Amino acid sequence: MSNVHKLKLDISKGFINVNEPVGFRQGDGLGSTVIQAEIYDHGQPFTDLSTASFYCTKPDLKVVMNDPATVNGNKITYIINPQVGASSGTIERAFFLVNDSPISTENFQIKVLNGTRLAGDSTDYLPGFDQIQQEWQAKLEELRSEIKNIDLTEEITKAVNEGMNKVQADVNDKVQSTIDAINIKMKDLDATQESVNKAISDANTSIEKLKKLELEIDSWLEKEHQYVVDNVNKWKSEFDKQLLEEEERLDTTDKTITSLNSRLDSISASINDIDVPQINADVKKAKEDSAAALTAVESKADKKDLDSKIEGATLNGKAVVVSNKKLNIQVTPPDLTNYATKDDVKTIVNSMDIQADDKIEDPELLARIKARAGA
Repeated sequence: MSNVHKLKLDISKGFINVNEPVGFRQGDGLGSTVIQAEIYDHGQPFTDLSTASFYCTKPDLKVVMNDPATVNGNKITYIINPQVGASSGTIERAFFLVNDSPISTENFQIKVLNGTRLAGDSTDYLPGFDQIQQEWQAKLEELRSEIKNIDLTEEITKAVNEGMNKVQADVNDKVQSTIDAINIKMKDLDATQESVNKAISDANTSIEKLKKLELEIDSWLEKEHQYVVDNVNKWKSEFDKQLLEEEERLDTTDKTITSLNSRLDSISASINDIDVPQINADVKKAKEDSAAALTAVESKADKKDLDSKIEGATLNGKAVVVSNKKLNIQVTPPDLTNYATKDDVKTIVNSMDIQADDKIEDPELLARIKARAGA
């Protein structure tokens, strides 16, 4: 059974209604506490009510924002989210934003009693933000899954994952910065209509920025997905080409090894065919045969007969002495006394008064003179 709290709230802020604080215990589950609020404008039922969402600042200064409520006529029904009661204490500032505009109701109090059941950690609760985060997180994980199933090189996969991790970190930082900015503005709210409306307008602007950010993330993810789709065949083709080249290189190496093994087998077979003992035996026998032949020749030769056959010898008609089977040839030096030397010829030529234009009629003499002079 739900604990229903009925309130009367005015959007003009000039008509302050006395409402009992909404009370429930920390850790109460979803649906255990319901607020039913009648909305007025300057004391009159606000009949133009179309939408409503709940806002509050919790005792630990965390916020609940943009939590949708249902509308019927001028009545708002809001089922309190457990995050509203995650922090015990009194919530001084709680209100409804109506018609998706800066129009808000007056504040009302919520008292959260200490509970014994675990309520979970108190966090900023923004349903719109959570949905945005969940959507782009799901898209990132989908893209990661697609990339994981593609046969890419380790370098390409690492680069893509690093890019997605950076985008995710940037989005988380922007979301947290937006929440921090909203917290600051919620803390600075005062009771005046202008401050409330401005804070709500700023909060809505931040929400719009997040929606825009979601569109940008969607666009980036789509581009990344298309990039992978467009290039995966190219990457795979390059990888296959490199693999084929490596296989061809290994095949060539195998053929070379096979050829070398074949040559080695042939050489080994040739070596095995050589009969080394037989060669040694043939060489030994040849030496023995040569020695035997030489001995046979020496035994048949008669040295005395050989000496007696050399009775004499002549050289150019002159006798040559024969001694101990050797020819002693004595050559008499020629007599060169009557021959002229080169220096004598040069001296004779120089002593002759022959001018450059003188002519020697005897060509044989001229040739001899030139030959002597040149020598």
